[in-house]
Amino acid sequence: MQLPPLNALRNFEVASRSEFFKSAADELGVTPSAVGRQIKLLEDHLGVELFERRHASVQLTRAGEAYAQSVHACFAELELATLDLTRRGRNAPLRVWCSRTFMRQWLVPRLSEFRETHPQVNLVFSTSDGLRAVDGGTVDLAIRLGDGEWEGCTAIPLFKSALVPICSPTYVAKIGKPVVPAGILDHTLLQSLRRRDDWQIWLREMGLSKRAIRKSLSFEGESLAYQAAIEGVGIALGRSGLFEKDVEAGKLLTLFAEHKVSVPGTFCLVYPSQERLSPHAKAFRDWLVRHLDTADVSRSDGYDLLHNDQL
Repeated sequence: MQLPPLNALRNFEVASRSEFFKSAADELGVTPSAVGRQIKLLEDHLGVELFERRHASVQLTRAGEAYAQSVHACFAELELATLDLTRRGRNAPLRVWCSRTFMRQWLVPRLSEFRETHPQVNLVFSTSDGLRAVDGGTVDLAIRLGDGEWEGCTAIPLFKSALVPICSPTYVAKIGKPVVPAGILDHTLLQSLRRRDDWQIWLREMGLSKRAIRKSLSFEGESLAYQAAIEGVGIALGRSGLFEKDVEAGKLLTLFAEHKVSVPGTFCLVYPSQERLSPHAKAFRDWLVRHLDTADVSRSDGYDLLHNDQL
């Protein structure tokens, strides 16, 4: 294998991104003359001039430009391979992002099932707004609601959702239960400021768009609206697939379940396209999808992706 001196190659890779050896020296933590010596060593090894030396700067030759493109690609591939290897370490945590609502309503009630079958997987969960992008340096997987089109990412569709009014049995016992959709406007409606149009969407589908909401309470997020509904404060709009555990536990009940209103967007498992999933990430993905295969939710198309060995 005819490889050039690797230290010289690294110096060239850094220097090729700058017009000055000094800038490369600062990045590498050496002197400009040391960079120059390494570049000369590489040129002597290759028998090709890579830089044109000028009075105050340097410029890649045509051969140097072509070589630099290949070297950049090789170093980028090496960096990704190294990142992938370190993530596959036995104790490397799997970092997962999802919304607060998905975390509280769907994931947390089921996590014990994952831990029973995968006790060796260390998980770190986040719901911070700052981690919405899967950038490879912060989170490994994300569960996001959208159209499945996120630049640079692979999205595996999980399930679609629909809006259904929900409240607690305590609320019904205390206040009463609306018997027709229009009757819901006589009650306190709980809504999320992040999804402030949901009630209008549902009312419009019921033919009630011209009727004003008279009593309402607004919360920063859906999870708070769900909690308020459980506590008997009023009626919230639930997304199918997220509130069923609370219904099973007797904390919530559905109103007008026959009038579910579909909304745009699909819950998707998302990760950077350029990265192969680690064994721990694959285990979490497969558990997630197997669980949804047995759940009473509206599934999306695209599950043949799960049988692709490249994922």
